[in-house]
Amino acid sequence: MSTHEQLLYLLRAALWGVGVDPSHFSAKTEWGVIYRLAQQQTVAALIYDALASLPAEKQPEPALLRQWYIHVIKVEQSHRLLNLRLAEVTNLLQSNGIRSVLLKGQGVAQNYPNPARRQCGDIDLYIGKGNYKKAYDTSQKWDSVQEVERDDTKHYSFRWRGVTIELHRIALFLRKFQHWTEYHLTSDKLRRWTIEGVEILLPPVNFDALYIFNHAYSHFILGGIGLRQLCDWALYLHAFGNEIDRQQLKHDLDSFELMRVWQIFGHIAVNYLGLAENEMPFYTDRYKKRAEKVLRYILKDGNFGFYSQRSKPPKNYLRKKLHTLLRILQRACRLLSLFPKDTIAYLISFIPNGISVVTNDMFRISRK
Repeated sequence: MSTHEQLLYLLRAALWGVGVDPSHFSAKTEWGVIYRLAQQQTVAALIYDALASLPAEKQPEPALLRQWYIHVIKVEQSHRLLNLRLAEVTNLLQSNGIRSVLLKGQGVAQNYPNPARRQCGDIDLYIGKGNYKKAYDTSQKWDSVQEVERDDTKHYSFRWRGVTIELHRIALFLRKFQHWTEYHLTSDKLRRWTIEGVEILLPPVNFDALYIFNHAYSHFILGGIGLRQLCDWALYLHAFGNEIDRQQLKHDLDSFELMRVWQIFGHIAVNYLGLAENEMPFYTDRYKKRAEKVLRYILKDGNFGFYSQRSKPPKNYLRKKLHTLLRILQRACRLLSLFPKDTIAYLISFIPNGISVVTNDMFRISRK
């Protein structure tokens, strides 16, 4: 087994709670490489229990195992902090008459065998167009708010008490999704989850089945994704497979011209992450070669494509934005043969929006 194959093997064992066969590992296993790859894919905490179940002589050396465990503890602490802040910010918004719907993140984590082991990032809350300005004005009154980014076409991002929070005006970037997202996220089919005594609203089942996938796919096009984002999708389909309206899902995938892409990534979810074939709607092995090529991109580029960069981004704001644009254009050239239509569509939407964000940021900086 290669180190990539060993990583995927441990990840499957962790996701589905199956035993680990020690014969796949030896005293020569490159655990340092596997740890680095797992971090790049943001799944290092997920696979810790699987590797720790190996016989002592086949586990990583004690120093690396301790380092790995410290990483697990940090992920669990981050998970608890985000749960607490999620409850607090939801409560603050509710007290001002603002309804928010949690997108991805801590809600999706509940589908994992051990939710605290899912490496988390920020808190994304869908506010909608009607209450977006009110939510922004309300957040400005909270203590310790530090603005990260304000893009009023999409979201307002800020740091608050140790976490990053994004208040979303819209949930998906491309215009063709706007009516669909607004319809589902303002419907009466929202799910409910209580944490820290606060009721959190979650999207409807069919919305999340497509949204979690499409969000990962959009990041794949524009920068890259880690395996953890596909784990989110696979575990969601496993948890809610019996509740998904497959006829409606097929209609949505066909309407957005996503069926082929869904099936390409679906091949990865089944054959490399271990999702049962009957739990992957519309599964086919027709796109095996394309799926393997996509997986190579994921394994090479890592979470958000950070590990494909040959140089660190400059600190200067404008140069940093230009660096990001060039990186996205370079990636687009590589992906044109795989997903030509979607690559062009995302670029057409991303570049004008990016120019608008930079212009607004420079205006605000000049006024300070």
